[in-house]
Amino acid sequence: MPVIENNAFVDDVWSNLHEGDSARDRSMIIVPLARLEEVLAGWPEDHRGLGVDVPNDADIAVLTPHLARLDIVTLNFPGFADGRAFSQARSIRHTEHFTGTIRARGGFLPDQYGFLLQSGVDSFEVSDRFSLAEWVRHAGSVPATYQRDYATGGLATRPFAEAGSRREQPSFG
Repeated sequence: MPVIENNAFVDDVWSNLHEGDSARDRSMIIVPLARLEEVLAGWPEDHRGLGVDVPNDADIAVLTPHLARLDIVTLNFPGFADGRAFSQARSIRHTEHFTGTIRARGGFLPDQYGFLLQSGVDSFEVSDRFSLAEWVRHAGSVPATYQRDYATGGLATRPFAEAGSRREQPSFG
């Protein structure tokens, strides 16, 4: 699958550790969450190149003690209508202050790209169904949020939410 980072296609340097594979003497691997503690037990403290693949129904709290040793966290979107990974990304990036890469993979769509960026995702495994131009076009499509804007430290609201900007709707009852 193609990977987008910084609005450009990049070579994927990461490989997935499959069931039964050994992590010994390897790097640049993404392990399933179920195997994270096992792999970390044999992983040298100063060795980099380890990531984890997190199911969208996992509690992010299990990652908290390990985030400092991880370089990438992949979050899964089984379908475009399942947004649990948005909350996971936001928690990992903005609550846990993870500075590594957060990658989205699965069934998200280009019109969700801007929201993913706001949630803290900075790497995307995408299908070749859409062009890079289509993805990039949506990167800035969400100029404001209803939640704290972490990039500027202030509150951002949509213009239609400003006081007095909404006309009273007629009542038919």
